[in-house]
Amino acid sequence: MPEAADVYLLSGRQAGPRLRGKRKDDKMMYELRVYEILPGRMAAMRARLEKATVIFRKNGFDIAGVWTEIVEGEDPRLIYITVFDDVADRERKWGAFVEDPDWLTLEAESEQDGKIVAGVTYTHMDPASFSPLQ
Repeated sequence: MPEAADVYLLSGRQAGPRLRGKRKDDKMMYELRVYEILPGRMAAMRARLEKATVIFRKNGFDIAGVWTEIVEGEDPRLIYITVFDDVADRERKWGAFVEDPDWLTLEAESEQDGKIVAGVTYTHMDPASFSPLQ
């Protein structure tokens, strides 16, 4: 029987994640990322992501939350939502992150016992007009 989902709130600010923006139109861009984790590698993925949060913060990321999916009989998935001002902000931050020497070191070290991620999908989201995020 699966245990309750793990939920992490991660942000560069002590007060919690930025779900509402500071732009005039008060709209943000949300990115939902879903990581398919190889069997037996969820603990390694969680450890890597926990360490990566420092690198995310260094590169200006806001992470609204991180979840592990509960689906009996299927390979586990790790899901998180990042928050950006717009597409340009997203591109700039991800570009800096993937080239960050600390991330490259962490990625290599975390995969010394083998690959962790089978695949990643992501989508960009805009809150509906009736969403509490509006």
